[in-house]
Amino acid sequence: MAQFIPDIGCTGVYVLSAPFDTIIKPSTSYICRAVKTFNDIIGEGEDPFELYYDTVGLTQSNYNSDAAANAVIVSLQAGTGEWVYVPSTYIVSFPLVNGTKYHAMMLGVSIGAVPDTMDLSAVKTKISDDVLSIIGIRPTMKEVAVSAMSVLSAEDAQRVEAARAARITVVKSNATNYQEASARADRMQLRLVEMETYIKSNRFRIEGYDAKASRVIQLEAFIVANGLTVPPVP
Repeated sequence: MAQFIPDIGCTGVYVLSAPFDTIIKPSTSYICRAVKTFNDIIGEGEDPFELYYDTVGLTQSNYNSDAAANAVIVSLQAGTGEWVYVPSTYIVSFPLVNGTKYHAMMLGVSIGAVPDTMDLSAVKTKISDDVLSIIGIRPTMKEVAVSAMSVLSAEDAQRVEAARAARITVVKSNATNYQEASARADRMQLRLVEMETYIKSNRFRIEGYDAKASRVIQLEAFIVANGLTVPPVP
């Protein structure tokens, strides 16, 4: 009978056969904490059959077959603390040692005390859109009050709100700035081609052309100096 016996400390996703497949959490990382023989367990005054076989619906025959195959009991623990005890004959595969680890993550944004009437929907939409544009994940946004309620006088509230309003600016994300800069570069390139074509079509030679300087500025100046009309910006 084939057996998979992990080393102590082996961490990752374990695949178990029935009936242990319903006990272990799928796609969850477990660490091997202990490996004990049946004799080790009996020497501790425990009954391996009652502890690890009878409790999951396995029979005495199942236990006897594993005992004859020198099976061991593998103790697995999840990162959240749950334990799974499984005979080595019911381990289908070892952890994906080279697998990529994933964790559910949260990003917290503390905005301090604000009026209960403040509508935060625009802020949540902006943050959600920025996260999506940067890492490709649409986050779940929630409002959470993290302090006890405080009450300000009308005068203090007005002063606080005036100071807050004075600090409001619309800051574009790096992704938005990049997109706008890229669009400007495309327009400038198109304008450059149009002006060069315009000059050639009017049979002018470009005198004193400096390739290191701005081609657009030079061409615009050349067109104006020769009494021509600068083509409109596309």
